[in-house]
Amino acid sequence: MSTVIQQLAAAKRAFLVAAAGCGKTQAIACAVAESVGERQLILTHTHAGVHSLRKRLRSLGVPRKQYEVETIAGWSLRLALAYPVRSGFGNPKPQTSTEWTQLYVGATQLLSLPFMQDVIQATYAGVYVDEYQDCTQTQHRLILALAQLLPCRVLGDPLQGIFGFGNDTIIDWDADVRSEFDALPSTLDTPWRWQAHNQRLGEWLSEVRTLIEAGQPIDLDQAPICWLRSTENNQRRICFDKIRAAGTVIAIHPENHHAHGCHKLASQLRGNYHSIEEMEAKALMKWARQIELAHTNERAVATIDFASECMTQVSTQLRGIKDKFSASGTSTPDFSRIRKHEAIAAALVSASRSDDLADVVNALRLIREIGDAYLYRADLWYEMLRSIKAYLAGGFSSLPDAAWHVRTQARFSGRRDFQRIVSRTLLVKGLEFDHAIVLDADNMDTKNLYVALTRGSKSLTVLSQEPVLNPWREE
Repeated sequence: MSTVIQQLAAAKRAFLVAAAGCGKTQAIACAVAESVGERQLILTHTHAGVHSLRKRLRSLGVPRKQYEVETIAGWSLRLALAYPVRSGFGNPKPQTSTEWTQLYVGATQLLSLPFMQDVIQATYAGVYVDEYQDCTQTQHRLILALAQLLPCRVLGDPLQGIFGFGNDTIIDWDADVRSEFDALPSTLDTPWRWQAHNQRLGEWLSEVRTLIEAGQPIDLDQAPICWLRSTENNQRRICFDKIRAAGTVIAIHPENHHAHGCHKLASQLRGNYHSIEEMEAKALMKWARQIELAHTNERAVATIDFASECMTQVSTQLRGIKDKFSASGTSTPDFSRIRKHEAIAAALVSASRSDDLADVVNALRLIREIGDAYLYRADLWYEMLRSIKAYLAGGFSSLPDAAWHVRTQARFSGRRDFQRIVSRTLLVKGLEFDHAIVLDADNMDTKNLYVALTRGSKSLTVLSQEPVLNPWREE
């Protein structure tokens, strides 16, 4: 890898393609370490990627003043908001794909101004962009503007380009990257992720990549993996079996456009797996608005409904209590004859009578203690509690504002660590686990399948209808 590192550090305008697990992140960190006395800007797409890069840089002992690591989105937003008149962008909370596109256009416009060019060149000596295959066209134009000012090296893998951003289409590697950047002379082709854990698996995944690129079927029958026929019983059984495995486990669901399948499966696994939330935090923002806007008995109902989305058993065990609140209008329900969950009913009555959201926190705390109820959306649950506590501490005009702040903090501090999760490729791309379970693999296209297959460093289990996959048939 030393040759690649030297070439990266010396390159003025270059690209490097490398397969999953072959050391792109490590190569960036080592190249930055080579640039002693120079400050490098390192951009990527996800906050998981940011944390991974920072971790590698720290492990190499690279001084903090020698680099800045940020998402393209975060860096662009900070730049545009610093000069809202010149950038034409002043929205501190972009959420839609149109708003994000406007942001990148505004940031690119700033980079065309002489004073900003002087600032950029005085601040950084070079730029690296990781996971470049996920760049949209407007992000690509932003990076090209940076490449006019600084040495620029972009790294990625076209086979892992799975993100989509509305009308702002993803780049075409051959048409957009090869035409603007020079190929680095050396390559990264050693599957380091599996070298110390399961070398045969790493070698097989390299063979799978070749098959995918050639449009050939993938035969799982003789592969160094565990194959199971895809049924709901087998999905649950293998997930329960992996609880005994040492290390982290990811069960990857094929539903990339919505999270319903992940939440449903996690709810069936008795709290042993958690379904993680997307960074946009749509569910958190929805429930923050709903709980804040609800008053009297509607707030008690909203509290129960929120808990039902995060835990099993809540909708069943609290159905009678919820029905009484719903049927009572604005009057306080009579729970004098209740024989089960009396403390929860009393806490919900307090929440319905008061505008103090501390009563909602108390009710949720009691709901969390329901026997035989399992929390499976812990991301959403704990961020709502943190949002309410932040709002109660003051400094925010509304609960949704506090929730946005909490989620922004999570972007920089990283996700809560869970030993076992159920998720989609969109949320775990770039992450590494000890064991990976790929559910309904024959319902994934080539890129999502490749990302899913390459997440586990020690073992891989694949569930499909047949032991031969033809993922391109659906494309």
